[in-house]
Amino acid sequence: MKAIYSIVGFQTSYLEVDEPLQHEPSSFTEKFRESLVAITSFTTFLRTLLLWIFIVSIGFMVLVTINALKVKITNVDLLGAYHESVPGWTFLVVLSSIFFALTCLMLYIMSIYLANIYQEIKHRPKYIIESVKRF
Repeated sequence: MKAIYSIVGFQTSYLEVDEPLQHEPSSFTEKFRESLVAITSFTTFLRTLLLWIFIVSIGFMVLVTINALKVKITNVDLLGAYHESVPGWTFLVVLSSIFFALTCLMLYIMSIYLANIYQEIKHRPKYIIESVKRF
């Protein structure tokens, strides 16, 4: 996990110690969990990915809606193939594409919210002094 620090832009150095190495994660799940923590702790990759998924889903929603309405009206899709209109199909396609886009939007908004919470937590002091006794 330490190797990823240099990838994201942190300067690294080393200390020579006589102590043996600590336990390295051996299972795939432990390695995956540590790499996920390392990636999400130092970058906004996931938030950016969710934004692009939302933008693509909006474009997909528009294309699917146009295609469904064209098939409903003319029985020909955007590629020129003939399709017989099935009752209720247009409504289901448009509704499912709208809900997919809204779900992606909600995930993006939650990722921004969680990233802000994470940044707020990182800037807290290591210790909180509950009280001070004076003599």
